[in-house]
Amino acid sequence: MTDDLNKNEPSADAPENEDNHVEKEFFDQTGQSSDASEYEGLSASFRPRWQRSPLLAAFFIPLSLFLIYLLWTDLVFGVRGLFVRSPQDIGDAVEALPAGKVRHNTWVHMKGLVSIQSQLPIPRTKSRGRVDGYYVYYVLLGTNNRILVKRFSREGMITERMPTEFTGRLLRISDVEEGVRLQEYYRNNVTDPSSDILFREFQEESADAADAATAPTAVLNSIEKLRETNPTLITDLGEKFTLRPNMKMDVKAYYLPDMVVSFNREFASNIQLTLTGGSSKGGACPAGVGGSVILKRDPETLILPNQNVTGEDHIPTGDATALAACPSCPETDVPIVHPPVIVRIPVNTTVIDLNTKKEIAFAADGTFTVAGAACGSNPARVTVEITHRPFEQLNDCYRWLIAQGYPFAPLSGAVQAEGDWDIVAHIADNEVRQLKETHRIRRDCSEKDAGRAPDCVVIAPALRVAPRWKFLFNIPVQDIRVQGQELVVMHARTDFPPLYDEATENLDLGDGNTKTSRILKARQGEDAYRLPLSMVSKLKFYSPTIIQDDAFILLEGVTPTDWTILWKIPVVLILLILLALNLRAILRRLFLRPRT
Repeated sequence: MTDDLNKNEPSADAPENEDNHVEKEFFDQTGQSSDASEYEGLSASFRPRWQRSPLLAAFFIPLSLFLIYLLWTDLVFGVRGLFVRSPQDIGDAVEALPAGKVRHNTWVHMKGLVSIQSQLPIPRTKSRGRVDGYYVYYVLLGTNNRILVKRFSREGMITERMPTEFTGRLLRISDVEEGVRLQEYYRNNVTDPSSDILFREFQEESADAADAATAPTAVLNSIEKLRETNPTLITDLGEKFTLRPNMKMDVKAYYLPDMVVSFNREFASNIQLTLTGGSSKGGACPAGVGGSVILKRDPETLILPNQNVTGEDHIPTGDATALAACPSCPETDVPIVHPPVIVRIPVNTTVIDLNTKKEIAFAADGTFTVAGAACGSNPARVTVEITHRPFEQLNDCYRWLIAQGYPFAPLSGAVQAEGDWDIVAHIADNEVRQLKETHRIRRDCSEKDAGRAPDCVVIAPALRVAPRWKFLFNIPVQDIRVQGQELVVMHARTDFPPLYDEATENLDLGDGNTKTSRILKARQGEDAYRLPLSMVSKLKFYSPTIIQDDAFILLEGVTPTDWTILWKIPVVLILLILLALNLRAILRRLFLRPRT
């Protein structure tokens, strides 16, 4: 019993033995730390119980290096700004670029002219998608597309008061987040100044266009040079340029038979017309009744009458004495009724009685009758005001074209709610001259185009006839061929103007009225689009805007003291400290392992 109690009592040497036992286990265990010798002779409470894992340190070292790499450019810019209080003035960008003053990651002030067509506004959004302004990108002129500017603007696209001075941070475009997308956008959507080749100027209206003076032979030969590989062409100004495979082009072609006839649906004409029934004079039996006047709305009538109308009078005999008195005829005698005079007016008219100021009610067959008078009665008389809108409805335009005998292309799709009706029609040059004389159509040359002779049109208050130009935009030059007397676009697109063939068809004009008409039907789309060389008026070549990888972009308004720059300095310092600690742990693991 006593021995058992003695076993449970603590011994005076127990703490020392326990410490020795723990120390022995610590140094004798497998996988012991190489740093164990440092702590020999220390109490267990002072010895480290955890050490940094070399695998974890090996993971954090490349991570720290990568983060430092990402932040290093901003760190250098921010530290440099701590010693520089003002930006470096490098002057005009055009001169600074070849002089080597444009350097990466510097704070500069420069001058330059921006290209208006190179503007690219990107909305800056705040909370809930609210747009509070735009980041606008520009290309500086004269720098060969090697300097861009990014600036903040409340307005977005700017057409006036273009900026000419810029202050900010200069970086290579490859070092900004949106650099690749900017290069792709400018390559596909923005063009350098174009090179124009003009083949003919149309000094007169469309009817006389075929007699226009020909362009110089050197210019006309440019089309033939398209057969060559990288040909040298001559522009309007006599300058030479080499056609490159990456260029694109616009084609302007003129088709003399194709005219665009524009009908003004808002135009209205007014006339006042007096309609008087016929009277009846006295004479022998049977008695007579003057002829009536019938005002009739007729779909085939397109113009208003231009003079007053009176019904036919009943004059039974030439005896002046007999004419003075009306005869008393038996009831069995049927009065002589003279045929009416029919006045036809267009369907789309409004007729107002000037005496009552009310619109006249027409019968179901579209007629209004002013009756003739019997002997001894006064004939009826009505003065009306007729308002005619000749092209208020689309079918009115079709009726006019059918009446003139012009083949035309009916409009397809939804009917437009407002504006002129623009219909393509084939009108020969002699017919244009006839239109000009009949409708007192005049030339309209009010709009000028870059100082050149305008494309004149013939115009009247309700009617305008203009030559139909064919514009083909944004065609890669490798898709252009010259085959015989045709300019061929090898890959036709759906946005090209259609080519027409003529056919005879029945056209529904509404209300069951059908007319046989000469209709222009668009040809079925083909792979190639062909234009006669004689009708080509202008070629415009332009190069894509290529932003090279060594281009620079100036971030306007960015300074070294911005918080977006300064916060990265302590972050990099912390990453450097962590890098050093992890390196130390790796080195201690490799070189301070105790030898067995």
